[in-house]
Amino acid sequence: MLQAGDRVYQYVVEERVGGGGAATVFRVRHQVLGHALALKVLDPRLAADPRQSRRFLLEGRIMARIRHPAIVMVTDALVEPALGVLALVMEYVEGPNLGEVLASFGGPAPTAALGQLFLPVLAGIHHAHREGVVHRDLKPGNVLVSRDASGRWLPRIADFGVAHTADRALLGDLPVRETRSGVLLGTPAFMCPEQIRGDAPAPAWDQFALGAMLFEAATGRHPFEGPSDDATLAAISERPPPPPSAVAPTLSRDLERVILTALATDPGARFPSCEAMATALAAALAAQPSDPPRAAAQVARASLSMGRGGGSRWELTASPVRIGSGEGDDVVLPARLGVTAGQATLRFADQAWVVEGEVWVNGARAAHQQVASGDIVRVGHAVLRFEVEGARPEARRQLWLLEEGSDRRWALGLRGLLIGTAPHADLRPADQTLPPRLATVRPQGRDVIVESHSPSHLPQVNGRRATFRLLRPGDALEVGGIHLKLAWSQ
Repeated sequence: MLQAGDRVYQYVVEERVGGGGAATVFRVRHQVLGHALALKVLDPRLAADPRQSRRFLLEGRIMARIRHPAIVMVTDALVEPALGVLALVMEYVEGPNLGEVLASFGGPAPTAALGQLFLPVLAGIHHAHREGVVHRDLKPGNVLVSRDASGRWLPRIADFGVAHTADRALLGDLPVRETRSGVLLGTPAFMCPEQIRGDAPAPAWDQFALGAMLFEAATGRHPFEGPSDDATLAAISERPPPPPSAVAPTLSRDLERVILTALATDPGARFPSCEAMATALAAALAAQPSDPPRAAAQVARASLSMGRGGGSRWELTASPVRIGSGEGDDVVLPARLGVTAGQATLRFADQAWVVEGEVWVNGARAAHQQVASGDIVRVGHAVLRFEVEGARPEARRQLWLLEEGSDRRWALGLRGLLIGTAPHADLRPADQTLPPRLATVRPQGRDVIVESHSPSHLPQVNGRRATFRLLRPGDALEVGGIHLKLAWSQ
């Protein structure tokens, strides 16, 4: 496993920023040009499997081929069998994912945000479909979001790891049917009925997933929410979604019609393309009544964190907060990261946190910018995550993982909790022979999920094995011999 400071070719590793069971994503910096990039590294055990390595390189070929402003760009592939390194180099999107952005709204997203967040994604997916590619795993966590200099949201679609294409030029010697019969690829909460049945992949699959994401963004709730993956899949297969206006009464009929068309059980009743869906969505948003005034946040407590698993964290309980490399700064960052003394200030004013100075917020230069929970604030080369306590109504009570038979508990923050034997893991099982990364429990939009990273040591939710499952407060979770329960603080 790569560590901060390691050098891979001309790239210097700065931090692990994400990943799943098959690959890990690091933020790296180009040694010569000095800009940040993302390095997605396939697990060395999988890289030794020719079929897995071909599947991984197919993701790179697809993303390099279907270039679009709303799709994360792949710029290079590193193939070094002697070192066991198989990696994709791609642009680094400095900002939260769509799920974190939606959570920061604390309810239905503002009308302007719906257009900025979804119209580019629809354009990007339509472009992919014209190139013969079906994503198959669209969800809020796979859309990364930065901002431009004016503060406008800029979404980019990521993770084409299970994408489908029949293009022989891309496939090479990889068979068209990459999966075993009866194996579902994707995320249950965003699968369409025909995907669950195992029909042949089609563009209508992605449109349904986008409809579910738009429903959640426009109402603050998921259309097929269930207590388990099986319940969610049954809800999708057996009944239509509820009318969005039943959840969000101020939603216009035009916007509701767009959402329900995309979520039609019969794929033939959906829009003929994502381009047509985008046209209908733009018209509906233009006719949508103005958003009602939102109540200002009443909670001043916040935190900044740098690095994952043992990185630095600063609690912000007073205002203003000076950020820099000087001894008098409240948040002291290393000068080697290009940070100067007193470079930035965070202050709480008019019921909101504002950052001022020479900083970047979600990838955009900002001399004076209001920040919300989940935003990425960069000072020099130091990348900080800003989190607000009580950023949304249901978060005023903290979610915790409690260990049964013990008084140990772990707060479930925005980045989630890693369970495994790795040095940077948040929870470590007693059996040190277990894999370094067993599972992650983390928020995804307004939900909490557990995701397995080890096919041979699957977690159990309420006694049932799971690779990716929705968690509810009260659910019992067992991972690597650790027995846990998800609970609200009292």
